[in-house]
Amino acid sequence: MAAAQPQPQFFGDAYAGRILARDGYRCRWCKRPARTVFVCRRLPALWFDWDCHRWRDGRGQLTKHYFDRLSSIKVRVHLRVVPLNYDDRDLRPENLVSLCEHCCGVHARSSAAKRAARLRLFRRGQTQLSLFMEGIR
Repeated sequence: MAAAQPQPQFFGDAYAGRILARDGYRCRWCKRPARTVFVCRRLPALWFDWDCHRWRDGRGQLTKHYFDRLSSIKVRVHLRVVPLNYDDRDLRPENLVSLCEHCCGVHARSSAAKRAARLRLFRRGQTQLSLFMEGIR
């Protein structure tokens, strides 16, 4: 009997199912599979890959670190399909990727940082514009 595939959690079944299958039901950034994995307690970005029986870091690279099962905990990995350009209306397959919760949080933080930087630039521009307009009067 075939193993049950993970349920898509974003953009509906039609898009998410195809994107998850395309990415092999793994996170595109860190390569975590959509199943239960062992995560290191001291370094949460490290996880054990059962396919190659080695530890991987947060970028999916094999590491030289070795941790026993006592220093790790079981974690269920849930994948989400998210747009890379932060636009929920852009449903092109090359814009959608499957990310685990950890990488999705990193992606969201970078999005928030970019929005905050744009807002600071906008406010700085508004301040300079108002000073310029006061100088004209």
